Amino acid sequence: GRDRQGGRMEKVLLRHARALVPPLGSARAGYKGQAGKIGVLGGCAEYTGAPYFAAASALRAGADLSHVFTTHQAAQVIKTYSPELIVHPYLFESATVIDDNDRASTSGRRELADRAVERVSEWLPKLSCLVVGPGLGRDPLVLLQAELVMAKALEMRVPLVVDADGLWIWSNSDTFDAEPFKPKSQAVVLTPNAVELRRLERRYGENLSASLGGEVVVVEKGAMDRVCAGDGPPVVVSEGGSPRRCGGQGDVLAGCIGTFLSWAAAGAAGSSGEGEDSEAAEISRDAKVASAFAGSLLTREASRAAFEERGRSMVCGDVVEEVGPAFSRLFEA
Repeated sequence: GRDRQGGRMEKVLLRHARALVPPLGSARAGYKGQAGKIGVLGGCAEYTGAPYFAAASALRAGADLSHVFTTHQAAQVIKTYSPELIVHPYLFESATVIDDNDRASTSGRRELADRAVERVSEWLPKLSCLVVGPGLGRDPLVLLQAELVMAKALEMRVPLVVDADGLWIWSNSDTFDAEPFKPKSQAVVLTPNAVELRRLERRYGENLSASLGGEVVVVEKGAMDRVCAGDGPPVVVSEGGSPRRCGGQGDVLAGCIGTFLSWAAAGAAGSSGEGEDSEAAEISRDAKVASAFAGSLLTREASRAAFEERGRSMVCGDVVEEVGPAFSRLFEA
């Protein structure tokens, strides 16, 4: 009975996800940017691949534009990966801007962080979704900037996908407050792996989505992904995937969810009669769940196809290349 019920739920979510997709050439995708302007806040000197994989996957899933907001040290490297990405070198890293004598200066760190957040915030109203976390690293100054940008995005009702080191802020930052992220008017999806989930549950309690009030959607990544919202049974996504656990597949997932969540936001604005420049309309919890489910299914199908082609030599770039064909099979069949 439970398996049949789960199968029915997956079919319902797949129909919902397909309905979110804006037909090319339609009024929902008639000009550049209308089908999604995704921002990725991530990257640092050590980790430049993760924000690229997230931003590129958002494009391959069908978003029109992808912005990467990253550190000065990472920006030039990421620019060389692809001319498709708009890369903003706004964030500061401790090692390059703070002398050893000033490393403990809270006021100095905050002044730099505020300067970076101001520059990123100028772009937030233009974005349809912001992905926070891929490749951020653990530099306290970088994490402070990311924490402040999340708060700004929340004020502007920009949908959020939080992954990787963005989740470290949720689980470990003494100054982070999850309360403003809980209302149903916000659209927030968290994508923890098993280790990140344990950290989050230690802070907020088991059944993470319910512990966060039920409106924050949680995608528990694993051999089978579990999409959780509130007290209801999780949606288990078991199709596709591969036994090859190369790095970067979580970044692909975050980017794909970002694209679907931006379409959900556009659909909510359209159904409420609000224009694109008005305050963001409320995205239903069903639409948030459908977006998370679609991103998971799409990533797993791309991974399956890449592994079928490449086997043990599969790397994340192969998965990104399969996102487009996988999308066509799943959502445009």
